[in-house]
Amino acid sequence: MQGKESKVIINDWVITSANAFSDMGFTIDSNRGNVGMSRMTEVMLNILPARVGSDAKSLSHGPQRNHLGDNVITDVPYPCAVVQWYSSEESVITCTCPTEEQLFKGISFAGKENCVRSGSWIN
Repeated sequence: MQGKESKVIINDWVITSANAFSDMGFTIDSNRGNVGMSRMTEVMLNILPARVGSDAKSLSHGPQRNHLGDNVITDVPYPCAVVQWYSSEESVITCTCPTEEQLFKGISFAGKENCVRSGSWIN
């Protein structure tokens, strides 16, 4: 068995957009999402940007064929479908995330030139 069940599963998709397949990486594999869903018994939280449900790759383009006449899979990538489904069920909670500047306001980084260390720096 790949993992045990839990009352709460938190699934952070770690993607920022769905304008290209490269934006979504390994998350386009529906098996990964299905495994997560099969492990929760009560609640599953999916954390990902709402825009993933409306970006370029979130639109189905209907059946297509390649140059050999074979069918090409044109399904909406899994993360896009997840956002669209949760939106249709009115199960989406949105929040505003702080910018990097807001998050690290007042923090300055020392840098190598301000640090003392014996030996040489490893780059």
